[in-house]
Formats: sequence, structure tokens, C-alpha cells
Amino acid sequence: MPPEMRNPLINYAGTKNRITLISAAFSRGTDFTVFDAQINEKGGMHVIQTYISKTKSDLIQIMGRTARQGKNGSFEMLIPSD
Repeated sequence: MPPEMRNPLINYAGTKNRITLISAAFSRGTDFTVFDAQINEKGGMHVIQTYISKTKSDLIQIMGRTARQGKNGSFEMLIPSD
């Protein structure tokens, strides 16, 4: 995804009242920034992973998209079952 399309999505995710489902395209090299102090006061950004990482290092990278630089945040993985 080109930066001119990617960056607005990343910025949009850092505003309140948003749900962001993350795909593998955002696992590495993406820093989500929270733009609203109320989000940090209420626990920070919550990242939801919707796919299975191919490697442990990819999983760690996705988990690291939240709670960056001493900020609050959380992570969960949602995987559909048969």
C-alpha cells in the first residue's frame, strides 16, 4: 500500500471512537499514534490482530503496535474457528 494511502489510515486509527482491524500489511514499520489524551486516560489504543502471524517475531511486532513509548495500550488476536 503506498504511503499516501497508508498514512491517513494510520492517523485515523489514533483518534477516539475508532475500531481498527489490523492486517499483515501493518505489522512491521507502523507506529500508531494516539492523538487524543482521553484515549490514553482510558487505557490507550487497543490493537486487534485478525490473522495468524507466520513467525513469532511478526507476532511480537504486531503486539508492539500498541503501548508505544511508555503509553498505555492493549492487544488481542481474533481468529475465526470452523
